[in-house]
This record gives sequence, C-alpha cells and structure tokens, in this order.
Amino acid sequence: MSDEIKNITTQNNQTIQDNILESEKIIISNEIIDSFILGEEYAFRYVYKSFSVKVYRFCLKVLSEREAAKDATQDTFIKIYENRKQFSGQNLKAWVYTIAKNCCITALRRKRTHIELNENIEIKSEDYIPADSSLISHIEKALNQLPFIYKEAIILREYEDYTYQEIANLLQIDISAAKLRVFRARGILRKILEPVQKEMNEHR
Repeated sequence: MSDEIKNITTQNNQTIQDNILESEKIIISNEIIDSFILGEEYAFRYVYKSFSVKVYRFCLKVLSEREAAKDATQDTFIKIYENRKQFSGQNLKAWVYTIAKNCCITALRRKRTHIELNENIEIKSEDYIPADSSLISHIEKALNQLPFIYKEAIILREYEDYTYQEIANLLQIDISAAKLRVFRARGILRKILEPVQKEMNEHR
C-alpha cells in the first residue's frame, strides 16, 4: 500500500496547483477522518487534496527550492499515511503541519548548507517589507538568515495568513510566545534590510 501512496503523491505533485482553489473550500468530516485512519485510499486522497497546497507552499518557503519542496511534501504525506493510526482525531491541520515541519527540518539537516530563496515571494507585510519590487531578492536572502523558529513563525503569519492563536496551536506554544517570535522576526528583518533600503533611497 505504501507504494500506492507514494504514487498518489508523485502524480499529484505534478499538478499541485490544480488543488489551490478547491483546497480552501474542503471540509473534512469525521467520517473521512475515520476512514483515513483505517487506511482507506479514497480518504487519504481527500486528505491529500485538502492539505497538499498548503504543505507544498510552506515547504517551498522553508527550503527555498522547488524540487526540495516537492520531495518534502511527498515525504510528509507518506509519513501522514504511515502514522495515521497515531492521529488522535483532534486538529488534523496541526498534526499535518507538525509532520511537514519535521520533514523540512530533516531536509535542512541533510543538506547542511546555506540555502538562498529562488522563488519570488509575494510580500504582504508593510511593517518590515518595503513595496519596492527591487528589494525582493534582498528580502528573500534576509528571510534565510532568520533562525528557524522565527522563520516558520513569520511565514505562517505573513504568507499563510495564520492568526497568532493558530500559530500557537501549530507550534505548541502559548500565544504570547507566538507573538514574540513574529515580533523578533520582523525586528531582525528590519535590521538586515535597513541599510539596503537606505542605499536604494540615496540612488533615487
């Protein structure tokens, strides 16, 4: 069965963008969750379709490479299936994210080199990110200089639109710690980007 699951994730990785609109609307019922835990393939496909886009998007921002993100996404869903009986039945979203995060950490440890973002990331927070598109490459590099605990928090807050409470639940920390991690991430990014922005302003 594991080979079938791997095939499902491999095939779907090639068309993962097809799930973007649908994945935002899907609600997973208790019946689907029960069938998923029992190992029913249709239920696994439903879970995959529901979360694959968010998992891939998160992995891409953490790992900064498409192929690495695809591999981590595939590893995530293989582990989700293999460990499905360990799921308590509560907060599937947090459980999926935790597995995705662990797969990303494993990938980063395996590579053990500094990674630079190759993707142009949509910038959303005006608190620490100027609107000038020419700063995007500097922002991408700055993100990769953040400690992992701050990087994951700022990604969830600024790019995935998670609330502080959701971040706290996903990272298994209290809400004040979630806010602190995002605050510190913003502060580090401001410090890194300040001389860059100053230099660019002088040349205008």
